[in-house]
Amino acid sequence: MAARSHPVLKGFGIAIGVLVVLIVAIFLAWDWNWFKPLVERTASSAMGRPVTIERLNASLLHMTLEADGIVIGNPEGFAEGSRFGSIDRIVLTVDPRSIFRDQFHIPALIIDRPVGDLGRDKAGKANWVFGSPQPKQENPVEKSKPPPLLGSVIINDGHIHIVDPKLKSDFRVDINTDQPKGGGEPQIVLDAKGTYVEEPININFRGGSLLSLRDAGKPYPIDLKADHGPTRVSVQGSVQDPSSFGGANVRVHLEGQDLSDLSHLIAVPLAPTPPYSLDGKLDYAKGRIHFDGFAGKVGDSDLAGNFRVDPGTDRPMVTADMTSNKVDLKDLGGFIGADTHSEKPQKSTLLPDNPINLEAVRNNDFDVKYRAKQIKGQSIPLDNLQAHLVIKDGIVKLDPLDFGVGVGKIASAIDLNARQNPPDMKAQIDLRQVDLRRIMQSTQVFQGAGLIGGHAVLEGHGASLAQMLGTSNGDIKFFMSGGDMSALLVNLAGLDFGNSLLSALGLPQKAVLRCMVSDFDVKDGVMNTRLLLIDTTEANVIGRGTVNLRDERLDYRIETAPKRASIGSAAAPINITGPFKSPSIRPDAAALGARGAAAAVLGTLLTPLGALIPTIQLGLGKDNDCGALVQAVRSNGGAPTGVGESGSRSNGSATGDPKNEAPER
Repeated sequence: MAARSHPVLKGFGIAIGVLVVLIVAIFLAWDWNWFKPLVERTASSAMGRPVTIERLNASLLHMTLEADGIVIGNPEGFAEGSRFGSIDRIVLTVDPRSIFRDQFHIPALIIDRPVGDLGRDKAGKANWVFGSPQPKQENPVEKSKPPPLLGSVIINDGHIHIVDPKLKSDFRVDINTDQPKGGGEPQIVLDAKGTYVEEPININFRGGSLLSLRDAGKPYPIDLKADHGPTRVSVQGSVQDPSSFGGANVRVHLEGQDLSDLSHLIAVPLAPTPPYSLDGKLDYAKGRIHFDGFAGKVGDSDLAGNFRVDPGTDRPMVTADMTSNKVDLKDLGGFIGADTHSEKPQKSTLLPDNPINLEAVRNNDFDVKYRAKQIKGQSIPLDNLQAHLVIKDGIVKLDPLDFGVGVGKIASAIDLNARQNPPDMKAQIDLRQVDLRRIMQSTQVFQGAGLIGGHAVLEGHGASLAQMLGTSNGDIKFFMSGGDMSALLVNLAGLDFGNSLLSALGLPQKAVLRCMVSDFDVKDGVMNTRLLLIDTTEANVIGRGTVNLRDERLDYRIETAPKRASIGSAAAPINITGPFKSPSIRPDAAALGARGAAAAVLGTLLTPLGALIPTIQLGLGKDNDCGALVQAVRSNGGAPTGVGESGSRSNGSATGDPKNEAPER
C-alpha cells in the first residue's frame, strides 16, 4: 500500500505553490511607477539637476526594464523649466544571474530619440559640466564593484543642439547607430552642421560599435571627415583607448588656405601661411597632442617634421622640429608679419606691418627648430636656412637665424621682450663673405659681382616689424669688395635710360668696383650717413643723405670724384628721393658744376675709414679689394690720391697691424 504524505507537508507545498503564483501575478500586474519617486531622486542627486520620468515598466517574460518620457532639467542659474535634455524611451535587458555576481550585466540597451540642449547661463557656466561628487570614504576591506557590463547599444534618432557664445558657435549633432553591411555590431554615426568660431562646420563621423568601447584589447576604428570654413580634415585609423585617444594608429590629412585657421581647433596660435596640404600621424598621450612624421606643402614650399602640443599647467607648450628640402621665402612671410596671400590688396609701404599677436606670445611657450636645405626667394636665391625660435614667459629668442650663401653666411640673432607694451626688440646681423653674384644670379634683372660683409645692431620697440625698425637706434655697416660697378648701378637704379646713369656719374661702362664702404648711424628710425664711399677704377663715388625707416622714404644724393681729368667732365649728382616702393632717381642738372665739391669732401670721408678696418676684415676677410683704399688711408693720411688706380690693389696685408684683426664670432 502506498505511503500517504503527511497532511502538514502537503499543506505547506500547496501554500508554497500558491505563493509563487501570487508573486508572479503581482510581478506581472505590478505598477512599477510606484518606484518612480525613488528613481527620480537617485538620478537627480547623481546628476546635480532635476530628473523626471513619465512611466516605468518591467517585463518578467523578457527580463527588461523600460522608462519613458525622461526629462533632465538644467542646473541652477538657468531659466526655470529649461531642459538639459530628454529621452523618449530607454529599454534595457537584464541578466538576472548577474545580480548575484560582482559585475551587473546588461545584454542590450536601446535609447530612442535622445535630445540635448547644451548651452551656458548668463554667468557663462556650461550645463554640460557636471559637479564632481564628494569622494566616497571607502572601506579598505570592502571591494568596489566594477561598472555594469554593457552588451549591444542601439541609439535611434538622437539630436544635440550646442550653443556656446564664448566660442561664437551654434551647431547641431545627429546621433544614430547603423547596422554595417555584411552584419556585425551596430556602428555609431555622427553628423554635425552649423557654425563653430564663426565659421561654418560640417562633420561626418563613423566609429566602431559602442559595445567595442568596453574591450580595451580591441582597437576602436574611426573615420572622420570635417570641413571648418576653408579647412578640411580627414582622420582615419584606430585607437586602443577611445576615452583618452590612447594607443592611436591614426593618419590625418589637413588642407586649407591658412595654417593659422587651425588655431581655434588646437587651442594654440599658428603663424599665417599660404594654402597648405599636410599628412601625418596623430596621437594623444598624457594630455599631449602629437602630429608626427607629417609631410606636405605650404605654398610653394615642402614641409616635413614633428609637431607637438602640451597643454601644460600654466600655459600650452608647442614643440616642433621641421625641415624643408626647398622653401620659397615668401611662404615664411607670416612669421615676420608680412602678407602671405596674393589676393590681399597691395600696400603702399614695403616693410611688414602686421601686428604681433602679443596675447599669443605671452600665453604660450614655443620651442621650434626649422631647417631649409635650399631656398628660392623673391629675387634672393640663398642657399639654406637654419632657425631656432624659443618663447618662454613672453621672452622671445630667435637664435640662430642664419642664411647660407655659398661659403658665406648671413647670421642673425633677435631678442624680443613681449612682456613690455609695446615690445622691446634687439637684433644683431652679421654678413660674412657673402657672394653678391650668388644673390643676384636668378633675378634676371640685377647684375654684378663682389663680396659683401657687414655688421648691424639695432634696438627698437613696437607691435610690428615696421614699427620696430621705425623706432630703432643703432649702427649699420656694410662693405663690398670687387665686382662690376657699371652693371650693378645701371640695374639697381631701375631707370628707363639705363646707361645714362653711368654718364651722369661720369663713369664709363667698363668701370670696375674695387671697394664699397658704408657706415650709418641709426637714430629714431632714421639712417644717417656717416660714410658711403665706392672706389672704382675710374672714380670715387660718394653718397650722402638719409634713409627713413619710420616713414619709408629716401633722401639721398650720389656724387663722383673722378680720378682723371678726362673722366666725368659732364658729371652731375644723382638724387634718389621718395618712398621705398617707388623712389625717384634723377640727375641734378642744377648742380652740374659742383663735381669739385665731391672731391673736396672725399678727404674728410676717408678719415673715419681707419676705424672701420677691423670690421671690414671681419666681414670680407683679410684678402679683399678694399685693401687699396685702406692702404691709401694709411699711406697718405686720408688723401684720395691714387686710390683704386690700376696696380694699387692690396692683397689685404697692407694694414700690417694684427691688432686690427677682429676675432670670428
